Amino acid sequence: KLLYEKEIARLDQLNIVGEMAAVIGHEIRNPMTTVRGFLQMLSGKEDCAKYKDYYGIMIEELDRANSIVAEFLSLTKDRIVDLKDHNLNAILEA
Repeated sequence: KLLYEKEIARLDQLNIVGEMAAVIGHEIRNPMTTVRGFLQMLSGKEDCAKYKDYYGIMIEELDRANSIVAEFLSLTKDRIVDLKDHNLNAILEA
């Protein structure tokens, strides 16, 4: 029973860490989206044409960082846990 309680406590801690990671990931993505939008806007202006290649590189790097954050967020999504009681003796004898 003590082992079960410890496992429940550990899963609760992992859940909290996952929730924090999701919040942090979303908070990182919000300003990145804003910066990306302004870079797209600037790259379309004629008086900024000489920097267009730089804007493209910056947008690519923002997209790469966003992809990393998205992958990280996919790891924090709720997982369905299907806990069942099992007879360990039956498992070991099988």
